[in-house]
Amino acid sequence: MLSTAALFLAYQLPLPIAAFVVVRLLHGAAQGAYWPAANGLLAEVTPLDQRGRAFGYMQATNMGGMLIGPAVGGFIALLNLGVVFTIAAALSAITVLALVTLPNVRAQATVEVPARAFRSSRSPCRRRC
Repeated sequence: MLSTAALFLAYQLPLPIAAFVVVRLLHGAAQGAYWPAANGLLAEVTPLDQRGRAFGYMQATNMGGMLIGPAVGGFIALLNLGVVFTIAAALSAITVLALVTLPNVRAQATVEVPARAFRSSRSPCRRRC
């Protein structure tokens, strides 16, 4: 998230178009690395019977941010476009403080295969063989 904050600030620099493309590529990679880690942590720390609800809340808040964020950003951009990127960088930096409080979880290598999966995969073989 610190790299995301720094890259938000890079959008304010007077860079050539090719450099903006590189900044956007790096910004997308930084954001893309966050979501799989967040999903993995959520799956690790949430009890099995509450995972659906937890992932639902996570997805709902993500969609809510995608709905509200552009409206708030657009309103702020009416005042000053550079402030939008500064606020986004500040919020990303504040997020780091929240991430520090999360537990450090090492996932155990487990294979969870439903019993019915084995039945369905074996039954066609029994009929043909």
